[in-house]
Formats: sequence, structure tokens, C-alpha cells
Amino acid sequence: MGWLPEPRMLWLAVWALTPVGLRTVLGAMTEESDSVSVLEIEVIGTAVSVYVVALSLWAARYLTEKSRQMESVVRGLSEPGRDIRWLAGVDSTSGPVVLAVLLTVLEDIGLLESLDAADLLVLALLQFVVHLPLAAGVWVVWTILVSMYRMGRFDLRLDPHSGDPTLGLKPIGRLAVLTFGIFSAGATPILLANTDSGVALVINGSTFLIVVAVFVVALWGVHRQMMRLRDRAVSEARHRLQVISTRIADAPESRLNEGDATLLMASDTLERRAREIAVWPLTGGLYVRTGAILLGVLIGLITRAIGTALGV
Repeated sequence: MGWLPEPRMLWLAVWALTPVGLRTVLGAMTEESDSVSVLEIEVIGTAVSVYVVALSLWAARYLTEKSRQMESVVRGLSEPGRDIRWLAGVDSTSGPVVLAVLLTVLEDIGLLESLDAADLLVLALLQFVVHLPLAAGVWVVWTILVSMYRMGRFDLRLDPHSGDPTLGLKPIGRLAVLTFGIFSAGATPILLANTDSGVALVINGSTFLIVVAVFVVALWGVHRQMMRLRDRAVSEARHRLQVISTRIADAPESRLNEGDATLLMASDTLERRAREIAVWPLTGGLYVRTGAILLGVLIGLITRAIGTALGV
């Protein structure tokens, strides 16, 4: 029937609602409270968990598909016979599982004395089911960023005369911003929902800054190659312009002939194009998106800090 959802979407929705069951089990294991504030915290926590699980399930598949579309771009940028190992390990099953187990153990280690073995096992299984999509999403994001970092360590085939300011690296920059944006969309609610103290706020803010640093480091090798190529192209264009200018100045004829004028114009054009070469694989729109992501998260953290200081 046309009105029925796709099986994959139904499966995603069911898995995304797992945190509701987890919260129910947690509520049964703790003392009941009629406090409205506690109820609000539980509702907000559950909503955030459902959102993040759903986003992770979707993002893991979506980002993997987008990344695989970049394989031809990466092959075109790499030297013949050079294996950059683009997306190596992205299909790993053990990686997300180990990460999910680690998150579950860290979360439950403080409950060993307060819960019996049966309750702890049920709780751990539910938490593992919730953590697995998060781990899968983080694993894909990490794989993409590591692939970009690895790519920057190899000499790339970049053409300064192609007329493309990003030297063919714009798709890589777009993928990096997309990955960072989706990760931020999932991490921000978690960061803002767990800032009930100054210490938590500092930890969450530092965590996000670390993520930003990882994003920059992932593109740093590509950035250095682009900057080095731009400097070399500008230097060569200036040298050519200087040679032509010196030859014209030393010529016995004071009048500039048509050939010399053409050479001067060509050299000037080369220098102008060399100066327009970007030093990051980002265009103006991608800079705006990255800035909007950073600004949005920072405003959220600052607003939450003010609220925490005022006791709101």
C-alpha cells in the first residue's frame, strides 16, 4: 500500500524510540518523584535521546553514501598508483560495537553496587542498543575526517592554472562542512541538555572546541598544500612579469610593441589568478555555513551559561 512507510524508515523509527524504553526502565529503578522539574528533565532528556539516535541512524548511512561519491574525486587528485585509503574502515562492525560497549561500561560503572546483576544486565542491554547508533554515527564521522587528514599527507595533483580557486578540492570541503554540521546538530542538544553546573558547562564547551580542532586538523594537510601551491604560483607569475618588464626597460626602443603588451597582460592575469587561489577547500558559501554552525553552538552555550549563572 502506498500509504505505508518504507520498511527501512519504520525500522529507523522503532530503533529511535528505544530511549523511551530506557527511560522507563531507569524510572522503575529509581525512587518515584512528583517534582515537576524532575519530570521536565526526564521529558527533555528522552526527547534529546530520541532525536540523537534517529539522527545518528540516518547520518551514518547518508554520510557514507556521500563519502563514497567522493572516491572518483580523490582518485583524480592522487598520484597514479598512490592509495590514499579513502574511507578505510568505514564498513567496520567491530569499531562501533566496541565504542558502544565502552560507552555503556562507562555509564554503568557507578551502578555496580546499587543494582543486582539481573537489573544491571537489562539496563546495560538497553543502553547498548541506544549507544550503538551513536557509536556508528561517530565512527563514520571519524572515518571521514581521518580520510581527509590522510589525504593531506600525500602530494596531491593540484593545477594552479585550472581557473578553480579551490584547485578541485571544493567537493572535499563541502563534505567536511556537511560532516561537521551533522555532527554538531547531534552534539549540540546533548551539550546544552547537560549544563546544569559550571563544571559541566566547561567540560561540554571544551568538548566542542576539541571537535572544532579535529575538523581543522583533518583539513590542515590539504590547507598547507594549497597555500604552498598558491605562493609558488604567485612567485612564478611575479618573476615572469619582472623578467618581461626588465627586458622592456632595457630595450633600445622606448615604445611598447604589441607582443610585449600581450606578454605583460598575460603575466598580470597569471598573477591575479594565482592570488585568487584559496588556501582552504572552502568557497564563500561554505565559510558562511561553517561560521553559522560555530556561532550557533557558541550562542547556545553562552545562553545556557547565563541561565546556569542565574539559576534558571
